[in-house]
Amino acid sequence: MFSNRRWTQAALVLNLLGTVALFYSFQATSSNFRLVTHKTESVLAGVEEESALCVYGHAMMVAGKNGGWKIGGGSCPDWEHAKAAAVVNIEHPMFEGLGFTLVIFGFALQYFAVPQPKTVAQMREELKRIKAEQKKPKT
Repeated sequence: MFSNRRWTQAALVLNLLGTVALFYSFQATSSNFRLVTHKTESVLAGVEEESALCVYGHAMMVAGKNGGWKIGGGSCPDWEHAKAAAVVNIEHPMFEGLGFTLVIFGFALQYFAVPQPKTVAQMREELKRIKAEQKKPKT
């Protein structure tokens, strides 16, 4: 249906514009929260693993692998090696909706721009038909 170069180029431009609009609409920054997973080994208990939600070096909540958990107090198990959680904001809501719409429309256009596969016999038959049309005298 849309299987020519112009439709494919239009679809790719729509995808590019949608991607730029999405990139422009979101803003990501880091927060003071850190999610930490820490493993400790001991002779008596073996390997113990715990995960913690930490703020400013203090553990707000710690959960163990075996199901135990505690709230508040104490220092964060591995604050120095933990990475901050991201905070993502939508700065331009109009561009967010526009970006998703352009990307979806561009994908749909690309989907319909894929040509239908033909067998060798179908291509030969089409070639014969075109040659026969060219041989006919024009009136």
